[in-house]
Parts: sequence; structure tokens; C-alpha cells
Amino acid sequence: HGVKEGYWYGHHANGEMYYEEQFNRGKLLSGKSRSLQGETFVYDATSLEPMPEDGFAKFQDYVKSETKKVGSDELGHVKLSFRVTAKGKIADLTFEQRATARLDSIARHILMNGPHWLPAREHGHLAVDGWRMILIEFY
Repeated sequence: HGVKEGYWYGHHANGEMYYEEQFNRGKLLSGKSRSLQGETFVYDATSLEPMPEDGFAKFQDYVKSETKKVGSDELGHVKLSFRVTAKGKIADLTFEQRATARLDSIARHILMNGPHWLPAREHGHLAVDGWRMILIEFY
């Protein structure tokens, strides 16, 4: 059906094994790669998506503390999608769901001034651009 299934292998240009990945219905279950310098990387599907530098639990704590500072009668949810570049920069920010002009602006500010983002990692180690979506709730 056009999706990856089972084990997939890749080789470096010199013929040495580069990666071995296991897929189920198009989703990466696990992978192992080896750089030309001999470094080994073990990874799963989470490496395919950008993530906050200190993890999502701390990112959520940061977002909650920032939204509590708003102290407004305005309530709403703002859903943002964005690209994290291979260098860890946020780009192509889009509002997927808006609340009010003020809350939208605050949500953008929270994201742009928050923790650093780590790029997606292809084969567990190669930094690549990746997309992310977050929901910021004001209540």
C-alpha cells in the first residue's frame, strides 16, 4: 500500500552498513545506524520529530507558568504549527486554531521566547528540518 513494512537497510557510499530500521504499517518502530566514524545510534520514531531541549514535560511546565501570567478573563486555545530547522530555529509559524488577537499574540510570544528546540534526527543523528504542532491553552 505504499508504506514501509518490515526491515529496511541503507549503506554508505563505500558499501558499509549505514542503518537498519524496522517499520510496521509505515511507522518506524526502531532503528540503528552507524556513522563512517564508527559511532552507533539507536533510535525510534521520536527522533523523527523536533522536541524542546529539556523535553516536553519541562516545556509544558514553562507554557503553564507563562499562560498563568496572562491573568485575563479571556479564555481560549491557540494551536500553532511550525518548522524547526536543522539548526534548531523556529520557522514557518502558522496558526492552525486561533483564540483572540491578544491570546494569539501571547501564544506566539511564548513559543518564540521559550526553550530552544532540537531538530528532528534522521537515522538517529543527522539533523534535519521537521514539523511540530503545539496547543497553548488559556484558562
